[in-house]
Amino acid sequence: VLIILTGTNDLQQMAPDIMGPGGPEAIDSNGKAEMILESITNLHKATLECAQRVGNKDMHTLALGIPGSQFQTQFPVASDIAAKVNKGLNEFSSSYNKESPHGKIVYSDFPIAYNESDSKWG
Repeated sequence: VLIILTGTNDLQQMAPDIMGPGGPEAIDSNGKAEMILESITNLHKATLECAQRVGNKDMHTLALGIPGSQFQTQFPVASDIAAKVNKGLNEFSSSYNKESPHGKIVYSDFPIAYNESDSKWG
């Protein structure tokens, strides 16, 4: 099993756009979510295809959802994008498993909720 947690840096890289002249309202949340989702799903597919090529027919990947963060609390557009990516990952894993013989992808929400007052999230 390969655990893949991605997307957090993609959200952070939007900071200049969010704080730029157009502000959060100028962000195309659907477009950003689709771009991030495509990158993550391509990573899962490439992992399973590589495993298949080397004879590992039992490879599975675990797609962990993008966790909450202070950035998402500050900028609801980032939280909206994360929610769209997570929903898309869940749908991708279900459809991929029905259509592909290359392995299995399991989606799970990030198991620990963001807690602003918890120093571990600082």
